[in-house]
Amino acid sequence: MKFFLPLLAGSALAESYEGHKLIKINSAEKFDFGLLKHSRVFDENKEEIRLSVDPRDFKKLEKLVRINGGEIEVLQENIQALIDADLEKRAARKYESPANYAYNEYLDFDEWQDWLDHVTGNHPNEVSPTVFGYTAENRPITGLAIPAIPDPQKPNIIMDCGIHAREWISPAMCRLFIHELMKCSEEHNYDRCNPTIRDEFMQLYNWWIIPIYNPDGYAYSWSDDRMWRKNRTPSVNGACLGTDLNRNADLAWGTEGASDNTCSQTFHGDGPNSELETQAAMAAVEYVQNYTNNGKIHAYVSLHSYSQIIISSYAVSKNVYPQDPKNLNHMTRAGGLVAEAMSAVHGKSYGYGQARDILYPSSGSTKDWMLDVYGVDMAWTWELRDTGDYGFLLPADQIDPQWDEFQAGIIALFEYCRDYMN
Repeated sequence: MKFFLPLLAGSALAESYEGHKLIKINSAEKFDFGLLKHSRVFDENKEEIRLSVDPRDFKKLEKLVRINGGEIEVLQENIQALIDADLEKRAARKYESPANYAYNEYLDFDEWQDWLDHVTGNHPNEVSPTVFGYTAENRPITGLAIPAIPDPQKPNIIMDCGIHAREWISPAMCRLFIHELMKCSEEHNYDRCNPTIRDEFMQLYNWWIIPIYNPDGYAYSWSDDRMWRKNRTPSVNGACLGTDLNRNADLAWGTEGASDNTCSQTFHGDGPNSELETQAAMAAVEYVQNYTNNGKIHAYVSLHSYSQIIISSYAVSKNVYPQDPKNLNHMTRAGGLVAEAMSAVHGKSYGYGQARDILYPSSGSTKDWMLDVYGVDMAWTWELRDTGDYGFLLPADQIDPQWDEFQAGIIALFEYCRDYMN
């Protein structure tokens, strides 16, 4: 099914970032950024904040920083130039067959759908798609089973990508992982495959993948606003569109690290599990459980960006959940091995730990939900490249090295599950 998106190179999105600088400021909590009328905060914590700064606001920002004794660093001079680079690549693909879409480029949602049709049509014995629901804008939320007929007696690993629309590197990794599994199923490619993936991944485990968890948001990040995070569902509680799908799950919903303001980037939705995307994920996990006769789900991995951190449950704080999560020792050991493997590939450092200890508390996260409600043995968010120089605008030339790191990490996770979770 096609969903129209403009394809002209350089065609301006509704939200332009021409001339906007990507700025990092230390000691961000001291500043009142409401005074910057034309700029937007992208990411913040207690130590620093990253925001796009309109040229009209830059001198005002410099004055704020100077008065409050903070530090300012210009990470990128023109955000729009980074956006245009990917739009130009899309325009160049306009007449290409999905079979020829490059793996070191980002695809828009329609291209993703065409590529999925190509892959599932050419590998009917290796992968089977199931639509678990539709979004508010009637886009399918598709899950993949690999192999196509999973073995009910085998353990399972679940992965999702693209919960947050602007984190394009996440679906790109899902696509490369699907491609690698399909490639390794073809006899003529055996010598070009990692032996562990070739000989063990599909033989020992069922893999379940939701490659684009947030179709409407992802499509909107291509058509209108590259920095869009949430889905596109209207709320009865305010004027702004969109819910943060990583705050909507029914696990300590609405208690902390989430907002009841519909205009917030972390709006938790009108109620727990209120969103169609969340309900589709519920249907997918229940399908896995029913298909495998409540067979073990050894791991859940949700791919995000950015920070280069392997983050396990719990995300919700000890004030809300004072107890340790189950299997914390396993998650810590496995997370350490994943981070070590990913760090070793290109020398980019990946950290690991429990979310509430090394990041910030948040409620309604998918990993906590999977761990406690659905009984998954181990649950993580993997925050991919980078550490903030580009942030959500990671250039496409980093897809290949990110894949090298991700492949090392997923092999390390698989080997841990194989050796210690059976």
